Amino acid sequence: MSMAMARRAALDDVNPVIWVKVDSIVLPHDRSRREPDPVVVERIARSFTDVGLLMPIGVTPHNVLIFGTTRLAAAKKLGWERIEAREFESADDPEVRRLMEWEENDARQDLTLEEQLAFKRDVLDPILTARAKERQQANGTARASQMWGRSVEGGNFPPSTERHVVAPVVTPAILAAGPAVEVESRPASGKSRDLLNHYLGVSGRTMEKFEQLADWSEDESLPAPVREEAARARDRANTLGKVDGEYKRVRALVEQPAVPRPDPSIEVEARLTRGFSAFERLLEEHPAAEVAGVLSEGGWRGLAVVLQRTMEWGRDARRRREACERPRGS
Repeated sequence: MSMAMARRAALDDVNPVIWVKVDSIVLPHDRSRREPDPVVVERIARSFTDVGLLMPIGVTPHNVLIFGTTRLAAAKKLGWERIEAREFESADDPEVRRLMEWEENDARQDLTLEEQLAFKRDVLDPILTARAKERQQANGTARASQMWGRSVEGGNFPPSTERHVVAPVVTPAILAAGPAVEVESRPASGKSRDLLNHYLGVSGRTMEKFEQLADWSEDESLPAPVREEAARARDRANTLGKVDGEYKRVRALVEQPAVPRPDPSIEVEARLTRGFSAFERLLEEHPAAEVAGVLSEGGWRGLAVVLQRTMEWGRDARRRREACERPRGS
């Protein structure tokens, strides 16, 4: 038996290919991908008619679909009652199922940045959080063992020599080759961007910038115009796939120094000072002896009213100021 046949036999033993009733397959609620393209479904259906199903779909032991949405839709279109499926026992774990589904090529075809962000928040972020927690706990255990010669749980055991690892990342090569292929576990100290780069259609840094745009567009602490511009930039980046320029433009708005609002009392004092100074200049430019004989009766009455109100305003302001400066109780 060749090595390829041996690997295939081993894979069939662990993840067997079975016949499943089409109407018994459950579409999971936790999927973040789009509905299959009707044009692609039609093309796959014609292929099924010509050559049949070449690659089984993937399901869990409870018939929850892992990957193969388009192939399943094509089988339903043709009225098939049963379809070949490879059963993955480990995929009962929702996180493993989502990773396997995403890894399938037809699962992440032409996904928008918004859809990738949804997958990151729903699936990858919890994994990264768990990984960081495990790494922190492992580091704490190692420090305690070095200091006290025992584990943090209280047992007096020798320090562990095992390397702290996390669950292996499921890739198409692993799924195709089966358990005969040795899987190298990713060390817990691996960078978060490595996981993002692997599973998303963009770099981890690009996704960080796009997520920051999304956060700014929803941040109620920012001024409304900034949030609105962040929302427009988010839509443009999602449509055009160009993130860096939109990110830099909105960041400049967010980080621009806030212009302090002037003290209202200082503003009122400045306006009064300017107004009285202008009035004083008018009186100096037009002495009473000069204008007394040229003002009309109506002009004189209007000027007299203004002068009378000015004097009353001054006396009232002086009384109130003296009252404010007078010590309490006197």
